[in-house]
Amino acid sequence: MGKLKRSESDQFVEKESGKMWSGKKKTSLSIILFCCLTVWGNSLSAGEGKIVWQLGKADGSYRDFKIYYHPWEYGSVRELIHHPAMDHRTLTFTYEIRENRRIENPDMPCGISTPYHVSNVGREETCSNLRIRWNEETDGFRQLLFRTADWDNWFNETNGIHVLLPGGGLFVAGLKNDRMSKSGNQSFSVRFPVVKGPNVLEIRIVTDAKHYRLKFDYIQLSMAEKADILPPVFVAQTDRFSAIAHPGDKMQLLIQGFNAADGKILYRIEDYFGKEVEKGTVKFAGGRASISLPTVRKGWYRVRFEYGKSKSECSYVVLEPVKKEYVERSRFGCHAFAGDFAARIVDRTALAELKMRRAFLAGAKWARWHWVSWSLREPRKGDFCWDYLKEQLAIAEKYRIYPMLNVFMTPDWASSTPKDPEMLWSGCRKRNMVPPRDWSDWKRFLTALVKFCGPSVKLYELGNEPGYSSVYWHIGSVEKYAEFLKYGYAGVKEGNPEALVLPGAPLTAQFLEEVIRKNGGKAYFDILSVHYQMNQKRGSKVFAGFDAAVKRTLGHSVRTVNSEDMGWNYSPRMERAKVVPKLYVRDAASGIEKTFGFAMFENSPQPDGYWPFFTLKGFPNPEYAAYRTMTHHLEYADYAGNLSGADYEAYLFDRKGTPVLVLWTNGKCRVRLDLKSPHVHCFDLMDRGRELHSPDGTYELALSDAPVFLIGGDLTFLKSMVAVRQSLPHTILGSGKSPEMKTFVLPSDFQLDKVTLPKGWSYRISEGSVILTPDPRALNGVYACAWNISGKGYRFELPFLYELSEGGIGENLVRNGDFEKKSSFWWTSQKKKLSVVPGGMDGALCLKITGGLFWGQASGFAVRPGERYLLSYDLKGEGGSLGVVYTIYDGKKKKLFPKREGINALSIKGSSGWKRYSEIIEIHENQAAEMKIALLANYRKTEKNATIWVDNVRVVRLTDKISPAKALYRGEFLLTEKPPKIDGDLREWTNVPSMILKEDVQVVRKTCKVWNGPQDLSAKMQVMMDSANLYLAVTVNDDQIALPEKSLEASWKTDSVQIGIDPYCEGREMHQLLLARDEKGRLKVWKHRNFFTPEIPMDLTRLGELKDAEGVFRPVEGGAVYEVRIPLRQLYPLNAKMRQIGFSWLVNDNDGNGRKYIQWSAGIGEKQFADLYGLLVRKTGKKRK
Repeated sequence: MGKLKRSESDQFVEKESGKMWSGKKKTSLSIILFCCLTVWGNSLSAGEGKIVWQLGKADGSYRDFKIYYHPWEYGSVRELIHHPAMDHRTLTFTYEIRENRRIENPDMPCGISTPYHVSNVGREETCSNLRIRWNEETDGFRQLLFRTADWDNWFNETNGIHVLLPGGGLFVAGLKNDRMSKSGNQSFSVRFPVVKGPNVLEIRIVTDAKHYRLKFDYIQLSMAEKADILPPVFVAQTDRFSAIAHPGDKMQLLIQGFNAADGKILYRIEDYFGKEVEKGTVKFAGGRASISLPTVRKGWYRVRFEYGKSKSECSYVVLEPVKKEYVERSRFGCHAFAGDFAARIVDRTALAELKMRRAFLAGAKWARWHWVSWSLREPRKGDFCWDYLKEQLAIAEKYRIYPMLNVFMTPDWASSTPKDPEMLWSGCRKRNMVPPRDWSDWKRFLTALVKFCGPSVKLYELGNEPGYSSVYWHIGSVEKYAEFLKYGYAGVKEGNPEALVLPGAPLTAQFLEEVIRKNGGKAYFDILSVHYQMNQKRGSKVFAGFDAAVKRTLGHSVRTVNSEDMGWNYSPRMERAKVVPKLYVRDAASGIEKTFGFAMFENSPQPDGYWPFFTLKGFPNPEYAAYRTMTHHLEYADYAGNLSGADYEAYLFDRKGTPVLVLWTNGKCRVRLDLKSPHVHCFDLMDRGRELHSPDGTYELALSDAPVFLIGGDLTFLKSMVAVRQSLPHTILGSGKSPEMKTFVLPSDFQLDKVTLPKGWSYRISEGSVILTPDPRALNGVYACAWNISGKGYRFELPFLYELSEGGIGENLVRNGDFEKKSSFWWTSQKKKLSVVPGGMDGALCLKITGGLFWGQASGFAVRPGERYLLSYDLKGEGGSLGVVYTIYDGKKKKLFPKREGINALSIKGSSGWKRYSEIIEIHENQAAEMKIALLANYRKTEKNATIWVDNVRVVRLTDKISPAKALYRGEFLLTEKPPKIDGDLREWTNVPSMILKEDVQVVRKTCKVWNGPQDLSAKMQVMMDSANLYLAVTVNDDQIALPEKSLEASWKTDSVQIGIDPYCEGREMHQLLLARDEKGRLKVWKHRNFFTPEIPMDLTRLGELKDAEGVFRPVEGGAVYEVRIPLRQLYPLNAKMRQIGFSWLVNDNDGNGRKYIQWSAGIGEKQFADLYGLLVRKTGKKRK
């Protein structure tokens, strides 16, 4: 191994520790080497030889070290501020060992932590690197061993520790993953060469992951016979700020390698859509290499490179340059200030500079300062602290970004509960989240703040997410918040009459309405602020509720901004780029003027991504490029209307007289657009454009879920289309049994001329209404139709879809697929081989078939190109088999698929018990209009006498709301007006729908491998809901009831019930609850996981026992009954207005030989994912007597 001079080693330490890589650095390869070792307690010998030196006692404690180090958002490490061994620039503490011996109480920090803490406690109190210097008498080999006494690694960072060794070697290691601080030890060791004279090594935490830190038990150097062969490690960065370039810029990827000989690095560059852009080879010599990155086309690019078997990747973006100018009307806001989110005011201007510069390059024009803390800015009455406020405002001014200040947090001296010591789970103290004793103190502080900031700050948002139950408004009082706004408004206006006030984004419309009424119908705000309007999905009605509340109280709508959102965080990483513009555009369509994305321009605090647009190592994610594409084309653009159809979304903007259409669909579809212009420009999500031409001004576009920006067209015509589009539906759901009448009011000068419908359908237009009558022979399914409009010299079509369904969206398209109507709607030429019998999968009827049989649906159902369907059935019967033949026809009954006859889906051999099988079918045929299904039973020669049972033959159209899991598992909950008494008597539940578990295939065998049939374990679940509570009744068959666990939290190991709830039915987040008995046999509800919402209700049990839940466990013959009431506020945002929710449940059983469970759907026991939940649909019940 070649020598590295000490000066060179020190230089590298200073460069990397000093964060010259900050915002740009990427640890490109993280091969972690764990060496097995044995530790002999307090012995002075370990490994291969005697101890050279040791820091701290080997006693499992970090308290031997003189400086206690545990930084966090609300903590302090004052000892480091003036310590002479601390280099605050590089976050490095240097410890000099003057004599090689055991030093039991070294004067040094007991640990090191992530550089992320700089943003919380400042550089003066953050130590990320420990440098140790010592002398050796001769050249040789040594073993470094360090053991932890305590550690945190919340987010599974795998390569967070680097040890820079004498001679230039680099050892990479990582802490175990855990979300709680752990007492216990992890040991790391490495052998390396040393030289006679001075030597230096450094133990560093290089990851910026939040909550990554360790405390040492001891650090030891001992004799060794040889050095370890360390795997190659590479660190990469670009030579441009945050890996951001503009078209045509020169840009280099600089790679530094450790533990690697000279050789070649292979690289490959691909764009966001996965297309290869460039590949090649570069020379790696002297520990360094560089790659020239292509910057001709805009977009996001991934760079993959490899050296031998070592592989890594990073990314960069090429963006449209931004003009440095203020745009007050801009709708593009962000959170780019570094707010007062800590125990005291610290210098966070460097973080603000990083975020502001990134925000500017992305095209953001507004930034919210979340938050300015009254508690920190006036720690004593009349003693104001404006440190770093002007500096951060100056950074915003430099980049021409308007500030909005979010102000709250009552100081201890002003608090109405000054002695309340409780710390909320967010880290804030309760006493700081309550009103002041004297409202004049609040008013006076705001006046002083506004005067200090001057005219450059135009917007002040008072409070944050107040509500009946909010961590930021602890008391939940409407009356007090009305005063908070009233006095705050007066304080701001006294400081600057031209400044505008916002009301802190109330959690609910009802709370806002009551606040306005308490203030005598006066708003005491100029602009309404809201949060998280759920516009990452189509069809959100959240903002409509706020708008209606304002209209009821004030008589008119008000200007509104969304001051905090990060809805893209619910999507997989590579999908988030698609969601960002959708959310902003839907906000605009809702009537929201500006949207402030949360934490977009900082580095992610965890390895697998979070809401920020940059990785943990500071490289841009695709959503950063998508954001710039959006700002490039929609800056200066006013929202002009909605031109969406049922299959796609299309939103019109007016950019200084030029129309801009933003379009996308959920899957894939083709849309025909009449733009009345012979040429337009189309830009994709990565801002790559092409010119389109059409002599008649009509264009056909293939849309996907990635938004495109269409520039050009006749703006007057398009606005006319918008006006008409708002008057006519784009989706109609009908049963086909009776005509559907739709009323409408078209704008003046426009009329409905005709309706384009499928052959055999009819319509009748009268003044203000149209009656649509489907062909009585029409199949269930979705049909493309169109409204034909004329007016103002224009003629155009507006598409709509008509869905024929007997049970609504998501229903089974196979008629009588559960055979409850016996053999109706099914045909066969051999009826003797087919019979309908009891004993189906769900306990009702099923089909019994003996011998070979070809049978199918008497009619098909309508389909369209690009649609996806889930085909499934339940099957039982060992020795038999079943397969499906599906056939696609065009509108003239001509067969399009398959080309060859025979089974083409779900060819399955039966088993002794019921099992559910499924397959997804995608319609590829362009002329597809109809699908029919038939089934072939026992088709093998050896199966002519076999018997099978078939149940629940289903075909369900998949949509953004109906996933495969929700198509397979569908139940009902009853919306009730009279709640049941929680007493274990289930006679009140007689008419409530049930979900049944009783089959072997539903049993998951964990440590117990035996299931002895339904009497051993089976169950029935029933669900009710009213405006305040969720009610559950679970009837369990269990031949042996186990004793309760000592730990309620761990009761999933024994007899218990677990449920999962996804209120928004989005498959992203969930509540997970456990119903189990305590040691006294009382039924309790324990929360294992909370549905993540950015807004934070106050009275929500985050984890643990739900004290306000009510439950009864009643043993019955052959099993037990669970009956439970759970307050809906503990299941926020679940509410009784929801028509459907994601739901899953399982029942645990332990008869003394280990755990097994029986489950409905999945997503709880093994993979804990909400997208595996089934669907519960609301059923409205009559008032029960």
